[in-house]
Amino acid sequence: FWILCGLGLLGIVFIIYTLRVKQIAQKSKQVQQMAQLELQALRAQMNPHFLFNSLNAIQHFISENEGARAQNYLGSFSRLMRLILESSRSNYVSLAQEKELLSLYLELEQVRFNNRFAFSIDIDPELNIGYEIPAMLIQPFAENAVNHGLFDKPGQDGRIWIRFYRDKGGLCCEVEDNGIGREAAALLEKKKKHVSRGMQITE
Repeated sequence: FWILCGLGLLGIVFIIYTLRVKQIAQKSKQVQQMAQLELQALRAQMNPHFLFNSLNAIQHFISENEGARAQNYLGSFSRLMRLILESSRSNYVSLAQEKELLSLYLELEQVRFNNRFAFSIDIDPELNIGYEIPAMLIQPFAENAVNHGLFDKPGQDGRIWIRFYRDKGGLCCEVEDNGIGREAAALLEKKKKHVSRGMQITE
C-alpha cells in the first residue's frame, strides 16, 4: 500500500513538473516571438532615415542636371533596397550578404559625399562567408562613421575600415574611421540636438 502511495505521489509530482516545464517553454517561446516582432518593427524605423538621405541625393543630381550620376545612383539604390527587403524577411544573413549590403550602402554614401572618403570591407579568410549574423546589425555603425565621423572632416582623405575576424572562439566586427573623433562628434551632435536612432535600435 505504502509503495503504491509513494509511486502515486511520484507520478503526481512528475505530471506537475512536466506541465510546469511545458508552461515555461511556451512562455519563453512567446517572449522570443514578441522580441522578434519588436526587432522587425525597430528595423523598419531604421530604413526611412537612409531613404530620406538617398532620395535627397537623387533630387540633387536631377536639379544639377547630372542625369548620368542620378541614373547610376538610382541603379545602386534599387539593388540595395532589394537586399534590405530580402534581409528584413529573415532574422539572420550570411557574412557574404552583409558585405554586399554594406558595400552598396557605402558606395551610395561615397557618391552623396562627392567621393570624400574611401572604404574597405575585409573578411578573415578563416571565416566561413556563410556564417550568419543578425540582419542589419553592422549598417548603423557604418552610417554612424559616415555621418558623425567623416561628415565634418575637411578634405578628401576620409577612410572607413570594416573588418570581420574570429577572436577567442567568437566573431568580431570592427568599424573604424579616421574622422573627427567621438568627442568632437558628440559636441556637434549636442548642438544639433540629434539622436542617432539607428544606434539606439541596434543596442
